[in-house]
Amino acid sequence: AHWIYENIDAPNIDGRVNQSFEDAEKQLIQRITEMVKHFHERMNSDSIFHASTIEKLEELVQRLPKLNLQENPHITAIQESIEKNLCGHSAETIRESMAIRKNLAASSEEILNQMSAIFG
Repeated sequence: AHWIYENIDAPNIDGRVNQSFEDAEKQLIQRITEMVKHFHERMNSDSIFHASTIEKLEELVQRLPKLNLQENPHITAIQESIEKNLCGHSAETIRESMAIRKNLAASSEEILNQMSAIFG
């Protein structure tokens, strides 16, 4: 059965696997960016927002450790920053307090700027 492996181009396979990991990471970063941007837009306006805006962000934060396949420390830092600065408030609390809402808008803008500086 040794002859089966003679035709395998190991460096090419490694390259494709690495490219797949890089592509998955880019998609993950894009997803995080889109969700934080959406959150920021909702917090930065007087428009109504749905509880799902917060729930989806919190769900993403909980799932990020498993989605961060290459254990990128920048993604981990962003996840921790989102969890610390954007999560933990109910939709009702945010709706009732313009101060909290403005603070969340500012925090989410800082996170977006941080992500832009790190990931481009």
